Amino acid sequence: MLRNIFLFLQLFLIISFYSCNEAPPAKQTPLFDYVLPQAGYVLKINKPAGLKKSNPLVVDLYLNNTDKKFLSKTGYTFPFIINILQSNNKIKGFVSVGQPVNIDSLFNGKITTYDGFKIYSENYRKQSYYAVEIDGMCFISNQKLLLENCIRDRDAFGRLTQNDRFLKGINSLDANAEMNIVVITPKLKNDILFRSPLKIKWQDLDTWQFLDITEINKQIASGIGISQDTVNILSSVFKDIQPVTEHISHLIPFAIDYNIILTFDDFESFVEHLSAYKAYAPETPKVKQVLKDLQAIAYFSENQNKAVALQLKSPESLTGEASELIKEMGNYSIYKFNYPDLINTYFGQLFPRFKAGYYTVIDDIILVAEHQSYLEKILNDIHNKAVLTQSKAYQKLKAEIPDAYHLSVFANAVPINRQKYLKVRTFKAGDNIVYTNLILKGLSSDNSQGLVQQVLMYPLNNMPVAKPQLGYNHKTKQYNIIYQDDDNTLTLIDLNGKKLWQTPIKDKITGDIKQVDILRNRKLQYTFVTPHHWYVIDRLGRNVEGFPQHFMQKITRGISVFDYEKNRKYRFGITQSKKFRLFDNKAKKVKGFKVKTGEDIVAPPQHFRIGNKDFIQMQDAKGKLYLLNRRGVERVKVSQTFKTTRNNWGVYHNKFVNVDDNDRLVAIDLSGKIKSGSLDIGQNILSEVKYNTLAAVAGQKLLINKKLIELDLGNYSRPKIFKAGNKILIFIANTDDNRIYAYDSKANLLPNFPIIGNEILDFKAGKNGRYLLVYDSTHNLIVYKF
Repeated sequence: MLRNIFLFLQLFLIISFYSCNEAPPAKQTPLFDYVLPQAGYVLKINKPAGLKKSNPLVVDLYLNNTDKKFLSKTGYTFPFIINILQSNNKIKGFVSVGQPVNIDSLFNGKITTYDGFKIYSENYRKQSYYAVEIDGMCFISNQKLLLENCIRDRDAFGRLTQNDRFLKGINSLDANAEMNIVVITPKLKNDILFRSPLKIKWQDLDTWQFLDITEINKQIASGIGISQDTVNILSSVFKDIQPVTEHISHLIPFAIDYNIILTFDDFESFVEHLSAYKAYAPETPKVKQVLKDLQAIAYFSENQNKAVALQLKSPESLTGEASELIKEMGNYSIYKFNYPDLINTYFGQLFPRFKAGYYTVIDDIILVAEHQSYLEKILNDIHNKAVLTQSKAYQKLKAEIPDAYHLSVFANAVPINRQKYLKVRTFKAGDNIVYTNLILKGLSSDNSQGLVQQVLMYPLNNMPVAKPQLGYNHKTKQYNIIYQDDDNTLTLIDLNGKKLWQTPIKDKITGDIKQVDILRNRKLQYTFVTPHHWYVIDRLGRNVEGFPQHFMQKITRGISVFDYEKNRKYRFGITQSKKFRLFDNKAKKVKGFKVKTGEDIVAPPQHFRIGNKDFIQMQDAKGKLYLLNRRGVERVKVSQTFKTTRNNWGVYHNKFVNVDDNDRLVAIDLSGKIKSGSLDIGQNILSEVKYNTLAAVAGQKLLINKKLIELDLGNYSRPKIFKAGNKILIFIANTDDNRIYAYDSKANLLPNFPIIGNEILDFKAGKNGRYLLVYDSTHNLIVYKF
């Protein structure tokens, strides 16, 4: 028995010895005990999707792909948190905190000691990371100093979670969501997710926001906002005020930069409550009778143009008094606004300053703009369906927005990690809490959204003597507009209407302005002729060395530019009555090329390539057609003359084609054989042949290749054919109705056409979109992008 007692005591001592030398169990402290004092965001990553390659909601702003890859590689047990610390709108660093990982195997770099704690380092894909273990938790950061701060301030851990209101927010988070976000607004820098023109400070809305991201792919964060104090401005201002479903968005242009909307079922109570907040109080707490039934207000801005939309039960309360009629625009009437400071009186502490100038009424909504030109632009966008609700991206965004809210803040084309998004924040006030959403929807790379957006309306004091054209600026990668004023000054403006330069020209420009790279250095110049000069002007409006060239004999047609091999070894054609001469890039005559016709040349000669053969085509006043080779020698003999005063020649299915003055289609093959026949669409046909496409109009009939389209009543301009990448587009204007139509080569009307316009001037297509330059009925210049 003594032996058994001895064995028992021995076993007890052994167990006791090993028990005393075991590591103490990890402290079971909630993750949010480790929110750092300077953190603006705290991300709780519940599932691997939170670190996926694309996660634009906060993560992509502050973690690069290498950061996300490294954190995924650590072997953190889910969930873990990431503190985001900002500095002057830029990343200061992050600190992640989670259950211990195998630091020794993951961090193989230099080990340093700080205040008795080992700080491990590792270089991963040329970026440095650091780790330390505190309270049995693993801290990882991209900044060593941040870990030293954690060690130094470790006694402060857990203080935030002692706040009952903070804990209330933490308990509202969905642990099954892929990610949670806690926003600490007093520490938040004004980053792109929170930046807005709203004058209310975020910390006045709430102290913390607690958001769930159920599915990262949907890019929606929903949750609540809670103030450290029981007083919350939104909850107080909207106390006992219900939100109203607004229908303003269908009148707001898609091209706006931002939009703020407020809704209320009792505007008078809203003003009374708002008056209690000195920083945001309206100028007068008493509501004007004209606004007594205001239900919603939207403030929006586009390229520094400002407008407001007012949704009222009875718009007559505001418009009932006599207003000065300024202009009729189709179905809309534009009036002078009688209360220029009305918006500032009640919303001047919430919105940027706004001087109301002009308005129009559409159903129960009054649209007010500072400037008449911008109000006209908005009305054009409404007619052309270039509004928010027609955008594909906004339709997806709208599907996620609550039907009713008190406050909405929208931003357009928000850049995050080389991608652009539509962003909206919505807020609905509750009892001392605010229900909030942050929603992003990606914009397609071509920015088309299926809309035709008006990007410029530019009023001209006098009609240009040389038609406005679009030109590409190789420096800015944007399009500009070039035209010649009635005093012969050459003017270049950008698509914001800003004059970039003006250059005096001695005479009126003859024909079109062309763009070339005459120095073959990827820099573009403008070239054109006047009756006695040939100009080449650079992008800053300066003459290129060696220009202008003077000609004693009058230049009678616009300049011809041939680039046979697409290698910028140009041939420039100068027409002087019956003579046609070619010059090289240095303005020297091309030897061996000398052409003289029997009568005056009626149009600038053109270059065509059919197969591997080059043709220079020209026609004289007696109707003789010349089809020459590069040396000016007749390549195809044409035995017949043609009366073609209305239309020009082009190539269609390897034949030279035109519509003559007898409204017959004429075709000449490469052997000189001629065929003609009726198009059967009417008389006085206007046609264009380009890019192997034939378009012709007579009366209300439009022919595109072999397809006939019945048009609405009206007088129609000549069809214009342009190339957009691998697509062919055909534009035509109804000059009676001030409408422009666009078709593809299969005669399909393009989406959201017709649009407002009276004359088609030019079209360009590039990486930044398609741009159409037109006149409207009052000869304002308008540029559309689609």
